[in-house]
Amino acid sequence: MGVLCGPCRYRVRGGRAREEQIMVDWALVVPVLAGTATLLVGIWSHLSARHDKTAQGPDDPGMRLFAEAAARNVETRLQEIKQGHLALGATEWRGGISKLGKVCQHYAAVSRHEVGFEPDEPGDSFGRQYFDSSKELVRQGKTVTRMFLLTGEQIKDVDTLSEVLARHYRAGIGFAVVASEELPVDLRRNVNQDDFGLWDQTRVLSVFSRQDGECARGMDVVFSAVAANDGILGAKINQYRRLLEFVLLADEAYIGAQRELVSDAKEKLERSKAHLSNVVSGLAPEGDFYFVVKRADEIPMKIEALAHVLTQIRA
Repeated sequence: MGVLCGPCRYRVRGGRAREEQIMVDWALVVPVLAGTATLLVGIWSHLSARHDKTAQGPDDPGMRLFAEAAARNVETRLQEIKQGHLALGATEWRGGISKLGKVCQHYAAVSRHEVGFEPDEPGDSFGRQYFDSSKELVRQGKTVTRMFLLTGEQIKDVDTLSEVLARHYRAGIGFAVVASEELPVDLRRNVNQDDFGLWDQTRVLSVFSRQDGECARGMDVVFSAVAANDGILGAKINQYRRLLEFVLLADEAYIGAQRELVSDAKEKLERSKAHLSNVVSGLAPEGDFYFVVKRADEIPMKIEALAHVLTQIRA
């Protein structure tokens, strides 16, 4: 069965230019493309075999073992790509963020019980590398936001949290703060799966996982282009939407980047702010969220106010 493609303009020798619809018979094209791909794979295999023979030498079993292991790794990674679900190791995740940044415009990250890195941390620490990767995305013109799910004690550490949020503010990374103890039980369960990010809202999901203790991290990448991944992405998208309803403090960059989701959650946000206003004396909501940061120098004051609100809620 043929399929009409776009018009094709051409000139008949000695005559006028003509324009016609071109009928493409995919039943013929696909086998040709497949045959071409098979030919290319065959050529590559042949060249690889010649290279392996030259590189390894006939009497080097050690190099042959390494070559076989490398071939298995390539096969595994190609299978992962086909399934749209990649597992990147501790030395690969930063390259993964860079690649996703080339094709996506918006990265919305969530971090649980982490406030970034201390000023004296080494440059190869996870926290510093993650921040630097996010900062680089902003430099390339991408929109990056980060939602922090923090304990009451972390929020009360005003100096540390102020420095972390100011660092994000200066880098152009929008931020929001959620008091994790105020979340419903079902949103507090999967602690090890709450370091994640949504790329272009629904296009790609990335989830950080801990490897070899608390320091090394791996990153799973799940693509919505594969239908079998709909359930995984759908659950995380819904989780992000629900977490946003519990944001207590955010800067204007975050609000602007998440304007559509903020609008969708408006009714629930208004109820939440009304409830807090009844519980907390002397403070009133400032905008879409209870506290809104408009300038970097406001950050310490807003965090102190947030800590005060949490104290009154739990009194």
